[in-house]
Amino acid sequence: MKSILFLFSFLTLFAVSIAQPAFILSGKDAEKVDVFSVLPNKGYTFEQVANDSTLPFVVNDSLRPYQDNIYWIKIKLANTSQYAEQYQLWMHPQVNNTLYYFNANAQKWVEESAGLLVPGNKRITGYMTCVLQGNTVNTLYIKARVQPLQKFGLAILPGISIKKQAAINHYEELVSMVWIATLLLIMAFLLYHTYLYFNFRDRVYLYYILIQLGSIIYITGFRNFFNQLFSFRFVKLLLLPNGTLYFYDVNSITLRISIVVVLYGFVQLARTYLNTRLQFPKLDKVLVISLAVYIGQAIVSNAITVSGLFYMDYYTIRFDNILILCIIGIILFTTIWAMYRGVPAARYFLLANIVPLGLMIALALYFALFSLHSSSTDLLPNLAVFSQAIAFAIAIVWRVNLIKTELSSTQAEIGALQTEHEQLLQRNRHIQLENGSIASEIALQINQKAELQETLEANQRELASNTLYIFQKNELLTSLQKQVNQLAQLQGTQSQKQAFREIKSTLHNSVQLDNDWDKFRLHFDQVHPNFFAELERKHPKLTGYEVRLCAYLYLKMTAKEIAALLNIDANSVHRAKTRLKKKMSQELDSEMI
Repeated sequence: MKSILFLFSFLTLFAVSIAQPAFILSGKDAEKVDVFSVLPNKGYTFEQVANDSTLPFVVNDSLRPYQDNIYWIKIKLANTSQYAEQYQLWMHPQVNNTLYYFNANAQKWVEESAGLLVPGNKRITGYMTCVLQGNTVNTLYIKARVQPLQKFGLAILPGISIKKQAAINHYEELVSMVWIATLLLIMAFLLYHTYLYFNFRDRVYLYYILIQLGSIIYITGFRNFFNQLFSFRFVKLLLLPNGTLYFYDVNSITLRISIVVVLYGFVQLARTYLNTRLQFPKLDKVLVISLAVYIGQAIVSNAITVSGLFYMDYYTIRFDNILILCIIGIILFTTIWAMYRGVPAARYFLLANIVPLGLMIALALYFALFSLHSSSTDLLPNLAVFSQAIAFAIAIVWRVNLIKTELSSTQAEIGALQTEHEQLLQRNRHIQLENGSIASEIALQINQKAELQETLEANQRELASNTLYIFQKNELLTSLQKQVNQLAQLQGTQSQKQAFREIKSTLHNSVQLDNDWDKFRLHFDQVHPNFFAELERKHPKLTGYEVRLCAYLYLKMTAKEIAALLNIDANSVHRAKTRLKKKMSQELDSEMI
């Protein structure tokens, strides 16, 4: 009984494997073909595959790149329309596929290759053109080259879809029109603000230009128009366990570059527009650091993915979009905080950028939560670019009005400064006249000072001469006095002794003649005015002898010189100086002592 059941199951499976039903087209613009059969290539030619009915095609089988590098897929499509129609066929995995269909008009098989690794100028890779005859079951063959997926070691279930050429043409026209319209709008604003930047050199315009350039690159890469601009193919592939095929191509690279440029422009625009460097240095630092983190992560991820070492972009895409959300959030928070702190430009910046930043948040959220290759967000980038261009133009108008207000205030300040400047000029002219007068007076005083200096030097010389004269005279008198003393000691008459005493008294009095002192004091006053007056004011009880001693000490004369002038010995000078110090009770100036 078991043998009969096994034989029945085997025959049933064999019948299913060789009996591939046709997929009936319903006439919709796009349909998913879920009936096909698969044949591993064993060196077959297309003629063998098309004509040998004994080849073991298996219905709805999977592709196994780790076993075979090439597979043949047979599709039967029943076109219920009475007319022949042109279609576009697409098959997953779209690595390198070649479609074969029979052209009834040319009465031959026609082939067309498409895929991520096939050079060409199609915007969307993977679509292959075919013509299906009406009221006929059309048999098509696809040669799938899956060798690049061999390293993943996974089986892949083919995914086949078919679209009417007319629907694709209509969609392509719509996409092209939206893309061109967006480019024209951006270019109009870009040229205008480039002109403003070169005229005013305002960095706000420069960062706006960067944002617009990044937007141009973004919508071009997002719509895969770089595939039409460049015919070569650069692709890094990643096959997930669920059969999803991710790819990193030129469009992906340009998208990453454009996002970096746009975010850099937005951050710098916010910093310049709101003057965060001076007004909010902490928030400014957060903006700079967050932007640097994103740029660094983007460079590392892009470099590793492009190098082929590891498909890092897939694993960092959510983190990448979370960073974008953080940067946009910081920009919005900084703007709201600036508006709260009374920065006039903050309100205009927020109103101008709330819509485009909101759309950027929506894009980042969608890509962080879902798929980067989804078509559900087709219009979001264009809407973001449109809104940003228009809103920023409004912000520029507001900024110009704000600048006009500030300019009026500045002009008023300039007028006040000019008035103050004129007053200062007049004051400077007055000061210059005064300086001229003062300079003349100083020159006169310098001349007078020179004359006084000459007089002072002459008096000083005369004082020194008189002092020296008195010193020499007193020495002479002292010498004569000693000689008289010696003669008086000799024997003589009483009248001779009396005569010697009179001569001795006369010599002694001659040493301290007042006329010599008065002449000395006159010259001393000329050289050192107010000395005696100040000395008498501070020490009114000094005797004439002590005053003379102070004068000699002020001239820094030696004890021997003073002794000769006062007709006393040197020891008496020292004792007199000590008594003078005690009497003045340390009030005499150190220079006088």
